[in-house]
Amino acid sequence: MKKTGAKSPQKQGEYCGERIKQARLEAGMSQQTLAADLGISFQQIQKYERGTNRPSISRLIEISAVFERPVTWFWPELQNGAERDGFDDTISAFASSKDGHALAHVFVELAPADRNVILIIARRLNTEKP
Repeated sequence: MKKTGAKSPQKQGEYCGERIKQARLEAGMSQQTLAADLGISFQQIQKYERGTNRPSISRLIEISAVFERPVTWFWPELQNGAERDGFDDTISAFASSKDGHALAHVFVELAPADRNVILIIARRLNTEKP
């Protein structure tokens, strides 16, 4: 049964590809440069931009970090599900920033005690704001 008002998977992929291309062009970046940043071929970037292939969610998170845009900018349909699940915009903004993306990768590899130290430092830095 087809859902009314919902974009087909093909249309979603095409829209996502258009947004990747838009972000890349606005950043003045070539397909080769974006591909190198992501560790994939420029042909794969071409396929994303044409809507021939859709990026996985993990790849889309990497792309959003490169351009410092929320994942939902590339794939707005994710926002509806995110809101239903209580997904916080702050988390999306954090995960979409280059620093947040890097910090998240390091943080999950830390031992629980070390994670706690990072949280204490971050909370102190946040309360010391003028």
